[in-house]
Amino acid sequence: MLQGTFDIFTLPELLGMLAGSSKTGTLVLERGSAAGRVHLRDGLCCGVEPGETPGDETGLAELLAALCFDLLREHDGTFEFESVDPPDSAVLITIDESLAEAARRLEEWHEVCTLVPSLEVCPRLADEIAGERITLSATEWAFAVGLDGRATVRELVDLRCQSLLDVCREIAALVERGAVR
Repeated sequence: MLQGTFDIFTLPELLGMLAGSSKTGTLVLERGSAAGRVHLRDGLCCGVEPGETPGDETGLAELLAALCFDLLREHDGTFEFESVDPPDSAVLITIDESLAEAARRLEEWHEVCTLVPSLEVCPRLADEIAGERITLSATEWAFAVGLDGRATVRELVDLRCQSLLDVCREIAALVERGAVR
């Protein structure tokens, strides 16, 4: 069994080490409000929890990228690797592309946070626009008018059944254009 904290290894280092040494088992990860499991077979990812393992490589890569993004956003945390047989899966992927996608999302997250500084803020439609006009798509307009200043960003994520990054990305775009404050 391998266990420790993320001040010993970063998540990419840890996953890279397990993949590079062709390990089989389950990596249990906890970091702030993010937690999950990555199942490995011979150094390849064969499942991710939470989530139902999809039947194709693209779906599994997305689950792994989403979990890694959630974990990378948090500070402090622990890991534990158990050499156990992972759940059966016909799908196996390398971890490299998912880690790269998680890093790309983290970079975008830092940019979004300049416009959406907290998950506890309550965005609302702007009383006035700064310029002469703003053009919004029907989807953007429906989202913007639903922002009444009562729901926090965190609550909006739950209400919309979208990822945190997707909701914050939408809010940031509307803030940047002056439609939402």
